[in-house]
Amino acid sequence: MELKGKTILVTGGRRVGQGVADEIGGAGANVVMTFRQSRKEIVQAVDHLMQIHRIKAAAYALDLTNERSIRALLRDVTKDCGSIDGLVNMASSFTADPKEITAAEVRAAFSISSGAILLSRWFAEEAQRRKARNAPIVSFIDWAVDHPYAGYDLYLASKAALRHYLMALQTT
Repeated sequence: MELKGKTILVTGGRRVGQGVADEIGGAGANVVMTFRQSRKEIVQAVDHLMQIHRIKAAAYALDLTNERSIRALLRDVTKDCGSIDGLVNMASSFTADPKEITAAEVRAAFSISSGAILLSRWFAEEAQRRKARNAPIVSFIDWAVDHPYAGYDLYLASKAALRHYLMALQTT
């Protein structure tokens, strides 16, 4: 996919996400980055992208555990930037399993991946409505889904669920 002039949404712009956004911006794409708590860090990353690569870039708040936040993000980015041409799911919460696993702990562990599933679905549906060709969804899952870390069962199960959902989404 030619990235020049496209708008790519990158969720979870801390650490590795900043490197991914820099590569995307370096290829000429406009970059939208999200933050949940690290607003200052992401705004600085966006400023860096605009200065270094001379692209359009923006930062938006996103809480993937909240459906209204996901809908607001899609509405606001579309209003401000036009169509979103690609999605990179980076957001994650790498948390060890609690000593006692309850239904509430399972829901909490799956909440971010569930949000990424919703965001991916709604992005794909919008791309279909626009009859967009080559509207990729890239998700950074975790190699440990296939080579598990001890004590991270819930985290890895949520990442595996996201991976399999995105595989199924390709068939629609």
